[in-house]
Amino acid sequence: MKKLLIALFFAVGLIFSIHSPVRADNTSTEAACQGLPGGCSTDPGTTVQNNVNFVITLFSWIVGIASVFMIIFGGFRFVTSGGDSGKVSSSRNTVLYAVIGLMVVAVAQIIVHFVLTKASQ
Repeated sequence: MKKLLIALFFAVGLIFSIHSPVRADNTSTEAACQGLPGGCSTDPGTTVQNNVNFVITLFSWIVGIASVFMIIFGGFRFVTSGGDSGKVSSSRNTVLYAVIGLMVVAVAQIIVHFVLTKASQ
């Protein structure tokens, strides 16, 4: 678990470090950003908002995918429980908690987008 957290923090740090476009041919930033939708923003608040939005969306995808795998795993355990009441209740709890996790991620995504929208106004 500790190695996973270290890798996750490293990945987030890497994402935050590559947020600005850089050209090797010494072209100006404005010229480099002409083809991008929205161009380049010099407002630091917009860059921070985009980075926060990206990280939250990334975490939501990761948790969502993990929840779907846990639902599948719980369903597999339920089918292979063989009628054992302990295994049945354990697999039901796995599916239940995975569905609750999906709902929490959906509500968190809604709240974060609402806060970011209100903060940018």
